[in-house]
Amino acid sequence: MTYFDYIQKAIPKIEALLNGEVEDYIRVINLKKGDYLLKAGQICDSYYFVQTGILRSYYLKEYKEIISTFTFPNDIVTIFKSTVMHEPSNEYIQAITDCSALKIKVIDYEQLKLKNTDLQDVENIFFIAYALWLEERLFTIQFHTAQERYKFLFDNYKIYINNIPLTYIASYLGITIETLSRIRANQ
Repeated sequence: MTYFDYIQKAIPKIEALLNGEVEDYIRVINLKKGDYLLKAGQICDSYYFVQTGILRSYYLKEYKEIISTFTFPNDIVTIFKSTVMHEPSNEYIQAITDCSALKIKVIDYEQLKLKNTDLQDVENIFFIAYALWLEERLFTIQFHTAQERYKFLFDNYKIYINNIPLTYIASYLGITIETLSRIRANQ
């Protein structure tokens, strides 16, 4: 089973929860292209479920932006280390396109989860999905060529790829913009 399969399992449960007791704890967040959901130095105290748009998570290394992930509709975005450890994030989360996301504070979520087993199920689905994605990402980085990494990204996210600047894609893939241009020219 893939990351995408697991995410699809969670969608009906999330929709049902949004119309139930969780609804009172959810806020809709709208971001314009370029807006930040979180900046380095802030503590991430919420989970965000992306409804529309694309976000990127990145950190700075010697003033260079290194993209760690893209977040697409039906994904959850947070900075886990900041959320769990209650410490300032070293990452940024920024909208690549206009976005809409549902926000729930971690503290509220934890309280609701104690009373609602459906929330526990959704959390388990997303943690398994995240673990699957992370394993695939690490495997891809370590064992696939730049061309194979681009193909995987293109094959799995082709409906979004044209909305992501090539410099971001190159950073995410760990290659230069010139290498990415050659890969794209040969496809």
